[in-house]
Order: sequence, then C-alpha cells, then structure tokens
Amino acid sequence: MVQLAKHLYFSLFKAGEKNVVAVNSGPFAGLIWLLFDAIFAVMILYNVTIKIGTEVCGSWLEWLKEVHIPEILATGCFTKTTILKLLDVDDTEGPTYAIQYFAETREAYEMYIDQFSAVMRQRSFDKWGNKFIAFRSLMQVVN
Repeated sequence: MVQLAKHLYFSLFKAGEKNVVAVNSGPFAGLIWLLFDAIFAVMILYNVTIKIGTEVCGSWLEWLKEVHIPEILATGCFTKTTILKLLDVDDTEGPTYAIQYFAETREAYEMYIDQFSAVMRQRSFDKWGNKFIAFRSLMQVVN
C-alpha cells in the first residue's frame, strides 16, 4: 500500500458543477481516471426517433449528416452523436432512425432546449415539411 501511495497522489475538488480529479503520473494514474469517470460522470442522452418518408430518405440522411448534426454540435451543448437505423419495424412508409445526442450534463441539455431547439425543429419543418414524424426522449447513461 505504501508503494501505491507513493505513485498515486490525487485530490478531488469541485470546479463549478464538475467534479475534477488531479492525478500525478504513475502506473495506476490511467486506472484512477477510468474509475472516476465510471463513478462520477453523468452522461445525458437526448434521443430523437424519426420516421422519414421513403421518397426523401436519401437526401434527408445526407442533410442530417452534413448540415443538421453539425449545426447542433456547433451549439456546444452536445459532445457527440450516433445515428441508428431501427430494424424489425414496418418500413412500408419509410425507414425509422434514432439520432442520439450526448450531453455531459443535464444543464447542457437544458441549454439546448431553452436556446436552440425551437430554431432547429423549425429548420427541419421548413426543409422537410410533413415528410417525417419525430418523437423525443431523454435518458441517462448508466454504464
């Protein structure tokens, strides 16, 4: 234990709303970071599920990747996104996608909702009209 203590020196303190760990270098420093993230990090997932019309699916997916997601990430509220296509669903009227936006805090998500979401939704309606149906859900990553 003494050897471990010599290699690890860290302190935990609050920096705003974020917990921060300062770890000196040593053989276990990386492990400490991983454990800290697993214990204290709270990732918020904002999920938007969209059924898009077959006739516009290709151009919509291109717009989503090249325009819409970059605009949302530019708000600074989310750190990454994932696009998923749902399987084993009725695609006769078009495919269904889930777009997942990851925020580091609930406050970052709420900032997006308060300051940006209305404009982003309107841009989608202006571009695609009634060619899509969307619903949204908010989740917390637990693993």
